[in-house]
Formats: sequence, structure tokens, C-alpha cells
Amino acid sequence: METTEQAAWDERYSGPDLVWGAGHDRDNITRGHGGPQDPDRLYTPAAVTAELDGLSIRRAEQVMRPVTTPEGERTAIDTLVRAGRPA
Repeated sequence: METTEQAAWDERYSGPDLVWGAGHDRDNITRGHGGPQDPDRLYTPAAVTAELDGLSIRRAEQVMRPVTTPEGERTAIDTLVRAGRPA
């Protein structure tokens, strides 16, 4: 999976050396709500960090995100990665 090239990946830059990224996690298919159902379009912390050679990984984990639906609140599972230049 070419995680750095997929349009679903949301990168936010906070200064010249910090990258935040979040996207639907692959576990969202079986344990979460909504989102794409094609595992090739989804992320894992390990897959994303494998694409960030040369950066210092500061945070790489699944995060739970509340989703409001007509049936009530559900939980979506996202991948969140924070990386920057090595210290």
C-alpha cells in the first residue's frame, strides 16, 4: 500500500518539521463505524510509519472518534501518526 500517495490521507503541517496524519484505520471495517470498506484504502499505524523513513515517530496509534448517526452515537477507528525531524 502506498500510504503517502493515497488521497484519503490527511496531512497537516504545524511548522517546518512536524507532520500530523490521520485516516480511517483498517480495523474500522470490523470494529468501527462507517468509512471505506476496502482494506487497501485504509491505514494502520505500522503501515504509515514504514513510509516515513528518516523521520522521528512521536506518536503512532489507533484513536477512537465519536460519530453521530440517526441511530445514536457510534465509534469510528482512525490511524493517527505524528512525526518530525530527528532531534
